[in-house]
Amino acid sequence: MAGKKQASSRGASKSTSTRPSQKPGPQQPATTTQTPERAESAEELRRQQTLLDVFSNTFRDVLGAADFSAQLQAVKTALFNRDFEGAFARGEAALDVYAARWSPTRALCYARVLRGLDSHLKDLARNTSDHSSRSAVDRDAGDRDENAEVQPEDPTTATEHGGAERGAESRPLRILAIGGAAAEIVAFADYISSHDNGTSPRVEVTLFDIGPWGSIVRRLHTALTSTPPISRYASASARSANKALVAAESLQSRFVQKDILSLDEAELSALISGQAMLITLLFTLNELYTASGIKRTTSFLRLLSALAPENTLLLVIDSPGSYSEAAVGRDAKRYPMQWLLDHTLVPPAPNPRREMPGDAGEREPGCKWEKIESCDSVWFRVAEGLRYPIPLENMRYQMHLYRASIS
Repeated sequence: MAGKKQASSRGASKSTSTRPSQKPGPQQPATTTQTPERAESAEELRRQQTLLDVFSNTFRDVLGAADFSAQLQAVKTALFNRDFEGAFARGEAALDVYAARWSPTRALCYARVLRGLDSHLKDLARNTSDHSSRSAVDRDAGDRDENAEVQPEDPTTATEHGGAERGAESRPLRILAIGGAAAEIVAFADYISSHDNGTSPRVEVTLFDIGPWGSIVRRLHTALTSTPPISRYASASARSANKALVAAESLQSRFVQKDILSLDEAELSALISGQAMLITLLFTLNELYTASGIKRTTSFLRLLSALAPENTLLLVIDSPGSYSEAAVGRDAKRYPMQWLLDHTLVPPAPNPRREMPGDAGEREPGCKWEKIESCDSVWFRVAEGLRYPIPLENMRYQMHLYRASIS
């Protein structure tokens, strides 16, 4: 088993860090935010160490395996060559290595991003509750029209999970995480745990990926909702303080192994219809553009726009700069991922001379997206003093948050 080491704060590999883009996009973001360098608080360090412990406990055998370095090098080579399919289609063993090596830093990064977007997520939860209340009123009104007698309310329907009262405000936050799984589920759990018990949201997350992440999701879910292992020599106070990161009833997860771009309208509608939700594409969108092509990816984004409920949030995080570019046409002209995304979600006035693949034909009816947060390039640095069995690296990312409105 690998011994505990201080997490490294060296520059990240190509899979997580890139040079600044030299191509400013033609469309300015709605909101540009900057993240200055800052010292981490003791509470933030404690929170980050807890997440790292989840990974080190879950992947203890993987990190300590004799062939870990060889498997890691094979995955690194595929990522360096942008062979995403080769990197993630090598079976569960390769995914274990990837999750143990790269997912911890990303989980810390995603967790911080989600907590930074807390006001938007709270608005989403309120909109979800309002939708639920209106739906309940509509259903009750319909029942009264059909039934002359109004049945008394069953007092047991207002309580769940040990008798805790749950009204409309406790409707779960629904999340669809497209691509990846390990860093995402840990970050979502951290978001739950960042709230007081009385205000912590319940989360129902569907994790969707073409790779076989199911086993990893199950193991991490168990680790997040179970009491962590503790030394038999731990003090009584340490044992008393040793609790699961989140309560089992606060986090519900399921994993679906399928190509998201292969879904037809009915299948995608079944995933996202109903109440507003959070949809995430975390280090996934550029991979879709690169591996599946701009036309297919654009068609998917348009179908998503046609079906997304009002007030749905779409969070996109990816590498910044020239490593998030896709080639188009015979001359392989390269376009920044952010420009392609905005061209689809918040398009400019039509210009036939500047049509992109997938532009042909009438646009799907549906929601309009408003970009409400945007960062072109932000560093996430691994704090000194954090412990993990292998060195971890810093990462740089771009982030864009969109909200759906129905015109």
